[in-house]
Amino acid sequence: MNALNHRRIYQLLILFMTFLAFTFCVDAQTIYDLSNLNKEKLKKADEYYNLLEFQHALEIYLEVAHKAGNDTTILCRIANSYRMLNDHAKAEEWYRKVVVDNGSSINHHKLSFAQELATNRKYDEALYWFKEYYKSASNDQRALASIKSIENLSSLYSDTIFYGVSPVPINTKYAEFSPTFYKDVILFLTDRHNSKTNFLSWYVSKPNIDGTLTEASKFDNHIKTSYNAGPLSFYDNYRKVIFSQNYTSEKLNKKQINEVTLQLFSADLGEGDNNQWTNIQLLPFCNNEYSYTQPSVSEDGNTLYFSSNALGGYGGADLYKSEMKDGQWRSPINLGETINTKGDDMFPFIFQDTILFFSSNGHGGLGGLDIVKINLAKKDDRIQHIGTPINSPDDDFGIIVNKDGLSGYLSSNRSNGAGSDDIYRFNFIRIPFTIRIIDEKSALPISNVGIYTTDEKQIGTTDKNGSYSMNTPVNQTFMFKIKKDNYESKIYT
Repeated sequence: MNALNHRRIYQLLILFMTFLAFTFCVDAQTIYDLSNLNKEKLKKADEYYNLLEFQHALEIYLEVAHKAGNDTTILCRIANSYRMLNDHAKAEEWYRKVVVDNGSSINHHKLSFAQELATNRKYDEALYWFKEYYKSASNDQRALASIKSIENLSSLYSDTIFYGVSPVPINTKYAEFSPTFYKDVILFLTDRHNSKTNFLSWYVSKPNIDGTLTEASKFDNHIKTSYNAGPLSFYDNYRKVIFSQNYTSEKLNKKQINEVTLQLFSADLGEGDNNQWTNIQLLPFCNNEYSYTQPSVSEDGNTLYFSSNALGGYGGADLYKSEMKDGQWRSPINLGETINTKGDDMFPFIFQDTILFFSSNGHGGLGGLDIVKINLAKKDDRIQHIGTPINSPDDDFGIIVNKDGLSGYLSSNRSNGAGSDDIYRFNFIRIPFTIRIIDEKSALPISNVGIYTTDEKQIGTTDKNGSYSMNTPVNQTFMFKIKKDNYESKIYT
């Protein structure tokens, strides 16, 4: 493959690869009718599959499949390979062979089939199979959340008019994803520079005034890694960073590369523009048996959010937080079952130290990974699905939000992109609105009239023409109050 497909990227970034790759295909293979040659081919295909080389595995599985009859494991691995390669139409076709044509009674096959149907926008059929799965898995809230989402699908499209989403010019046929704010530029991950090895590196791009990203170049932080760079998060006015990358002190052969987990590191940023990172430290709670990645640090620098497949979680990847105390990051705390699911909950972004955005395939939605949010400051707050066009039936993840809360960037593999994963810019649509105040008797404009919200917060003051211009959210009722000495105060809608 010239570029990493998006699901392989997730595996490299969270390294729950064996969990994800084998959860869907655990039947015993009935290969006793195959010739020795085809048995050797199948063995080679399994080897590619275990190495996450799905394209190579797929070619052999397709060759052997018709000779093996209705072998559920081979059919399922073909379906799963297509799924990992982002060919959801083919994935659906082969899961259909497993579940419908071959009548598999294994429950997780039904879940995989339902998820692919949802991704392919076949919501009525997906609803049926989510319900079939839920009959024997009533403790799996992923299915229940998906059922509720499909039954209330219109609510996920209600935000369409509030947001504008468009791809940025830096996207290529390779993967670009997981944007991060850094001073006046945007950093992101890509494999474009490493097409032979498929390893990920950081690139940098400077936004234009309108937020679109200019030509990108490789970001050199003078840190060497033999494998993948991972997401990162800056704090303390960009003087400190938490970053993730594959880490091992051992020399590995090709078959062991997928065993290299991602770990979190802290570093201090040197003065000047050379991006020299110093005092690099492995975070004390990291364990190389698991992956720790996708960091997001609160503005006050005291709380670190990240994703991990550490033992004891609720599903594939869970969200955790670590508190900074006495200059040390403390043992992580799982964010609990309100946030984490039996699916994958990942790519956290903390906004203004209270709103946690993240991506999940366990909270229902349009299909694939969907971006959701929750207010951590509200004790009983519930997960809120952001809806379209921020989300799509494909995978949407890696969101970051500007300080104004009205714009930002996200990653997605949606069909209108340049290929693989792409970066999109979004903005909250507001419409220009001008208030003009005139004297009722003289019809002359009145300057210096205070414009207030109904709870007495001043918005602005009219100019010499009696006018004040502002932007208001589209399709929302806006109320304001005017105040000036010798005039009656009024509230307008």
